[in-house]
Amino acid sequence: VYKRQVYLPLSALYNKFLFLRSKTLTPAVITGMDSTFRDSILHNLREHLLMRNYSPRTIKAYTRYCSEFCAFCLHNPSLTREQKIIRFLNSYPDPATKAVARSALKYLYANILTLPAPVLLTRTRKPRKLPTVLNRDQVSAILNTIPNPKHRAMIAMMYGSGLRVSEVVSL
Repeated sequence: VYKRQVYLPLSALYNKFLFLRSKTLTPAVITGMDSTFRDSILHNLREHLLMRNYSPRTIKAYTRYCSEFCAFCLHNPSLTREQKIIRFLNSYPDPATKAVARSALKYLYANILTLPAPVLLTRTRKPRKLPTVLNRDQVSAILNTIPNPKHRAMIAMMYGSGLRVSEVVSL
């Protein structure tokens, strides 16, 4: 059985959102909603992103993260808005994934719900990785495996002075 979905215009969507928000004791965004309301939000998000010429991959990612946020809110109704956003973003361990989810929520609040974000959505920093440094025995083992003395001298000069391959070749 095919169920026809009815999408609300943005003004009706916002009025319904305000009605739902006024009915709850804690003003929680996207809680206590039916599937039609959630689908309307996601449909309006897709339409808004298409209208602003976002790439198909961005549209897919933003829609996915906003849909996951809606599901997260429905499974955690006792949390406040701030706690929902923070816990939702902290559920992603990778900083790059968390940044995309953060951008999707920021876009949802600013452009679709036309509300200020309840939490200051700050970017997470990627952890810096220190380079692996070889000890003297490892360097000598690598240099001793090179049979050609000319190549061995070039690689030893590259390693010792920090030159690039193109700089050594041009010498």
